[in-house]
Amino acid sequence: MFFSKDILTKKGGQFSVVWLAGNFNTAHGKRKLKKRDYVSVDVVKACGDLLDPRAQFALRLSATLLMGIIRVYEKQISYVYDEVKSMWVVLKQASFMNPMNVDLPPQRSDTFTLTN
Repeated sequence: MFFSKDILTKKGGQFSVVWLAGNFNTAHGKRKLKKRDYVSVDVVKACGDLLDPRAQFALRLSATLLMGIIRVYEKQISYVYDEVKSMWVVLKQASFMNPMNVDLPPQRSDTFTLTN
């Protein structure tokens, strides 16, 4: 049940961002993490480290870290969604501005093309 306090510290700790995300709810404005903090977390590695039997955590700390992993993953997904959404808008505007009307003749079934 004992663990090193270094894994929960802000500077370079193994679970630092995860612990902060699990403890401080940003909806109440207590602590706001930056985008680079959320993106820097490897969620798969954090879950693996949490399940590692060598690091025995108390049940409350495990629950807090798991909640932090969930919040970090949620933010990472929202960042990806926002980027895809903005890219979709850019592509949609680009295709609206330059419509490409290409009329290709139908390909005959008795011919084929060899490529080198």
